[in-house]
Amino acid sequence: MIGHTLQGREIIALKVTQGAGIPDGTRPAVLYNADQHAREWISVEVNRRLLHYILDNYGTDADVTDLVNNRELWFVLVANQTATSTPSTWNGYGAKTCATTMAMGRSRTPTASI
Repeated sequence: MIGHTLQGREIIALKVTQGAGIPDGTRPAVLYNADQHAREWISVEVNRRLLHYILDNYGTDADVTDLVNNRELWFVLVANQTATSTPSTWNGYGAKTCATTMAMGRSRTPTASI
């Protein structure tokens, strides 16, 4: 776990490296982050497939093995858990907003006052 959302949900990160027990930050690190915003569902699948590729090819592919042996690879498969766990609705601008926000009268629709 690397933190919490504003709603208190855990943000989970998977660390892939050779000798994962070494302190974080000992090696150069790469972050693969997915689902940062609502409606980015495909990013989760791309990130998941990359993770599987790394795990499946470690020890057989020289480039993958070198990468894992000399880097910290961090995978956050779902960074915005609120977007995937909160009922939502579409506003007139094509933007997805949380149903709870809409119900409270605080839509994200631009307003102007004169």
